[in-house]
Amino acid sequence: MSSPRPVELQWLEHARWCAEPAFTRLLGLAADPPDEARLQGLVQHCAQLHLLGAFASPGELVGLAAYRRRPGQCVELQYLAVLPQAQHRQVASALVQALRTAEQATVVAATDDDAIGFYRARGFLVSRAPRDPRWPAATRYWCTLAHPAALRQQPAGDPGVQYLDGAPAPGSIQVVPADPGWAQHFEQLAERLRQALGATAQVVEHVGSTSVPALAAKPVIDINLLVDDPRDEDSYVPQLRAAGLMFWLREPGWHQHRLFKQLATGSTLEANIHLFALGSAEHCRMVLLRDRLRSDPAVRRAYARAKLDAAGQLNERTAHQGLVMDYNRIKEPFILGLLEQIIHGFPEDSLPTTA
Repeated sequence: MSSPRPVELQWLEHARWCAEPAFTRLLGLAADPPDEARLQGLVQHCAQLHLLGAFASPGELVGLAAYRRRPGQCVELQYLAVLPQAQHRQVASALVQALRTAEQATVVAATDDDAIGFYRARGFLVSRAPRDPRWPAATRYWCTLAHPAALRQQPAGDPGVQYLDGAPAPGSIQVVPADPGWAQHFEQLAERLRQALGATAQVVEHVGSTSVPALAAKPVIDINLLVDDPRDEDSYVPQLRAAGLMFWLREPGWHQHRLFKQLATGSTLEANIHLFALGSAEHCRMVLLRDRLRSDPAVRRAYARAKLDAAGQLNERTAHQGLVMDYNRIKEPFILGLLEQIIHGFPEDSLPTTA
């Protein structure tokens, strides 16, 4: 039996295709419920999006990807559909691959349990997303796939650190054995963040060493909090301060990073809440590092040694009056080397094609 003919991909003009039956059929697959009013709303919405079509033969549209560009090196895939007769031919994979390559950008997509397997199989990072009021019973996810160019790109120059509610203080750097209770501390703080921000908190993710079981760490919980636009501080700063967090600093030149802190008390650990935009390459780097450390015991042991050596060097040199940023600089070569290994393993212009 001969292999199916590969599809051809073309960028579509909305005015040319919005009235075509195949176009509306593809959008109908995304309409839930599939009524005429919702379908027309989707057609109108596509006028604001970029459209990529897959053709089984000239003029035979069988697949559609509709997306918008987000701040930074990121695009959001809003609709991805393939007609039934073209399924199981890797059409959806080809559309995602072409979009990622053409834009040289991180791709993000929201989905639910029906499609999560597709994104997992193609290497997307998967995070919990807020519930959509249109489907209140459905579990929602944000799926993120960075392009290597986005992962390697770093802001140039001074990030412009602006301290607000606090400032660095010297002290002893303590790296302690892993504590299974760290995960519970994260869950408690994550729920506070979701309660404070609602749907503004697009992703709340445990990162850093305390997110890696069996890894020694400073007893400080690190969380990535992703929002639509970190520059819109009115949408989150008052709520986070009201929830008892300190707006520690902003770094406009470092992926629009904002840092909030929870100070340690008798019942809570110190926590750093790193705020980035949805699709941030820095978030992807942190999650990729976390996942490699979780999955590779040898790398985890090597990193533990690097951390203990860095803390020992700094404590000895400063008589236990060092800064965390100096501790981070000492162990940075290990992190950068591991990250380069991870990025090198990323496919530049192809995606896994698991069915």
